[in-house]
Amino acid sequence: MLPILWLAAAPSVATEVDLVHHVAAAHAAVDQAEARDCAEVFASWAHHLDRLPRPARGLSRDASLAHDLFALRQAVSVRLSVLHDARTLSDACVVAARDLDMAQRRLTDDVLESVRPQHRPDAWLTAGEGFDPSQLRSGDVLVSRGDQLSSAGIASIGAYDAHFSHNALVYVDDAGQAWTVEAYLEKGALVQPLEDFLAHGVRRVAVMRYHDADAAERAAASAFERVAHGPTIPYDESLDADDPTRLFCSQVAGWAFARSGGPVDIPLQRTPLDHDRRGPMFAGMGVTVPAFTAPADILFDPRFELVAEWRDVEALETLRRQEAVVQGVLGWMDHEGYGLTPRFRQKATVDVGLALRRTPGLGQLVADRLHPEGERGFLVTSLTLQQAGTVLFEQLEAERGDRRSTRDELDALVVELRAADRELWAANPRKATMHRLFAPADVGGVPVWLAEAGTTRVGLGGGGRPGPLDP
Repeated sequence: MLPILWLAAAPSVATEVDLVHHVAAAHAAVDQAEARDCAEVFASWAHHLDRLPRPARGLSRDASLAHDLFALRQAVSVRLSVLHDARTLSDACVVAARDLDMAQRRLTDDVLESVRPQHRPDAWLTAGEGFDPSQLRSGDVLVSRGDQLSSAGIASIGAYDAHFSHNALVYVDDAGQAWTVEAYLEKGALVQPLEDFLAHGVRRVAVMRYHDADAAERAAASAFERVAHGPTIPYDESLDADDPTRLFCSQVAGWAFARSGGPVDIPLQRTPLDHDRRGPMFAGMGVTVPAFTAPADILFDPRFELVAEWRDVEALETLRRQEAVVQGVLGWMDHEGYGLTPRFRQKATVDVGLALRRTPGLGQLVADRLHPEGERGFLVTSLTLQQAGTVLFEQLEAERGDRRSTRDELDALVVELRAADRELWAANPRKATMHRLFAPADVGGVPVWLAEAGTTRVGLGGGGRPGPLDP
């Protein structure tokens, strides 16, 4: 069942009846999708939902449409599971499911932002009687998004667009205390009370539940015991999900299931890394794997079901701005030959931080920022990318203020801000902000002061390669 794209004549603002009708039609189409047309159906509806006119602020009386959209996401999850059980699930269908998921989430955000303030929902979205964290079970995976610009970068660094930047595995002990098993760049693998995890800048959460409760409980117990009571497991900057001696956040769930006798292929499909366009950046980071376990990948593992989700409605504008900046930056790297140019400041920051972290008695001064075994190249490259993006984000914030923005408006403004900074960079590189850290090598040449400094570029797109910029 394919949508009828009549939107050329549609009004610029949708009514609730219009949106409910289209979401119901999408749900029916998803329920009927078969192996032969799954990818086509999912992709068509992703395109259609993205083109729907958005609800005006104050239009909706309640959040029922957001719950309908959540039920649609559950239907996609169920359909993937049915096709997987029949051994007819194709990679193309899963990729299309990712696109449909993003379209639904963008529309859900718009719907929730349109709800009148007195009815603004702070509750979890479910298709049933409600949900709260006390209902979490051992082995549940929390797919989350933080409130930092770097979180938007993690969500977008792979080949697939996503809204999520972190995974946490839930463990509930015999006393009923819920814990999370996680891995952080600054600290490596750790356990912490669920309350602490939820209190630290979480802006989106989706709860994924494995179909075999016993296997999930074994995985969570095994992982908790190893991380809480065993030797420290360092963070894996190389993003190698097949290396169990080091862990990154979205590797934890697959590692836990594999080490407890469960499946060794969680998540079922990994996110590719585009080494053709972003290879030099990944090389600077020390990342050589062709694909990695991205935080959103487990949303599309057919052995897991979507149970509930929550987002901080008040933070959605900020998240949207972060995503516009990050995806703009990465897009320029992909298509316009932009590359990162770490300078003395970024290198010195990392060098001093690592030295402090590794010095007895002083390490605690930066314990929340750096792991003592952190890889210098990864840290320098990541810091440069983050600071280049931060320049754009701060300019975007100054331009937009507290006004709500559409994604199209933000994308256009990001391009304008880049153009203005690029003009400064061409005239006098010392006056530029973003382009001092992130600039194209093939337009206007490399500034002389950079070449004389022998600075290393680590992220040239468009066929560039890392290396000193000596003449």
